[in-house]
Amino acid sequence: MNNIKQDIKENCYFFETGGNRYVFSALTGAVIELNEQIDNLIEKPETIPGSELYQYLLDSELLDNILKEKANTLNQLQIKNLTIYMTDKCNLNCSYCYERSNESSFDGSNELDIESFKRNMIFFLDNFEYSDSIALSFFGGEPLLKYNLIEDCVHFCEELSDSYNVNFSFGMTTNGTLINSEIADFLARHNFSIVISIDGDKKVHDANRKFKNGKGSFELIRNNLEYLKNRIFTVARVTVHDSRYDFIAACDALKALGINNVAFSLVYAGKKIFTQNDYMLLEEGIRRLQDYYYNDLNNGISFSIYNFSKIISYFSIGYRHMSSILPCSGGVNNFSFSQNGDIYLCHGFANNRDYLFGNINEGLNSSKRLKFLQSQLISNRRDECGKCWARHLCGGICYAQAADLNKINSDQNIYCMYNKEMIKAGIKLYASLTDKQRSNMRSFLKNYDSISKVIND
Repeated sequence: MNNIKQDIKENCYFFETGGNRYVFSALTGAVIELNEQIDNLIEKPETIPGSELYQYLLDSELLDNILKEKANTLNQLQIKNLTIYMTDKCNLNCSYCYERSNESSFDGSNELDIESFKRNMIFFLDNFEYSDSIALSFFGGEPLLKYNLIEDCVHFCEELSDSYNVNFSFGMTTNGTLINSEIADFLARHNFSIVISIDGDKKVHDANRKFKNGKGSFELIRNNLEYLKNRIFTVARVTVHDSRYDFIAACDALKALGINNVAFSLVYAGKKIFTQNDYMLLEEGIRRLQDYYYNDLNNGISFSIYNFSKIISYFSIGYRHMSSILPCSGGVNNFSFSQNGDIYLCHGFANNRDYLFGNINEGLNSSKRLKFLQSQLISNRRDECGKCWARHLCGGICYAQAADLNKINSDQNIYCMYNKEMIKAGIKLYASLTDKQRSNMRSFLKNYDSISKVIND
């Protein structure tokens, strides 16, 4: 009986939404509406084994087999996504830039050229397994400072498509200040998806995202967005830089700009210490965002919040199939390379030698890669992770965020709290949807897949 009680405590999340009570099971992925009969069973745990409720709530056999299979495939070298680190230069001077927290030089010494790109691409294609498509994402610094090189890279990939029998899709993360009609035409012709860093309305955005002369960048970005409208799939990446951040005002501002997809990311902590009051303010902000989004869904407004759509997709596509054993695909089938051929598991560690996993001249350090991934399995991370009901919806906090967190205080886990609150809101949204609304989510989930690729999740 004690084991059943412990299983329920560690694996079940009880919540209320829309006047109804529910329970989510981390072992099966079931979201069950509670009633008196189920309440009675849960109050007497000794009655649960052998009941139908046990199958829905605590029977983990199928999930365990799937998770074991996923873990066993980590030794396979597969490539689905590549992030190309173009340059460490940027034309903005953002107050919270994570590159600065990583102490990048910003002197232009880390710049890619076309010959390096060619060598890097051929190395990955010759040494990794891949299916019929690979997603490439151009990153920086500000990648559009190297626009001519991006053109050359895309044209070279078109040559590779025939010789290697693979298709390439393209994405980019940009601050949006350098986009013009010529660049937009090129992006549209080659079916780019882009992520634009924009933090909401003019006042909020310009407070942090300034040019080096101190001038805000909002007006220029707003004008440049006109080149992209109805042509290029665009996602706004919003940095939540303060616990009092107004999520709803940001969504309204993005809608006014014609952007229909947003991903909210918590600022890299750096040396900032978050208090209990900060936690409470963020929780309240996310709850308000959940209500806002639910109203959008009910009113047929086409606006996607990635943080929620990701969780909804777990249930709509299949929880067991989607279940996470790691924070992301970095190092599994998603890699990043720099100008000198250094290989990293993601762009967040570019030029950070502590997280270097090889070089195209010496090859990938497969044993270091596998050892790292196995150590980062959600079951092997902190005890709090392995026993958390949200573990397979989360996979653990971002590697780069975890490394950032360790610089200050490992107990100051603001990222964990933030992720969990977003997950709670996503589950509540899913539980609140009618069968018809869930059916209508199919087109919505296509956007989730597009966003997932371009933000390298």
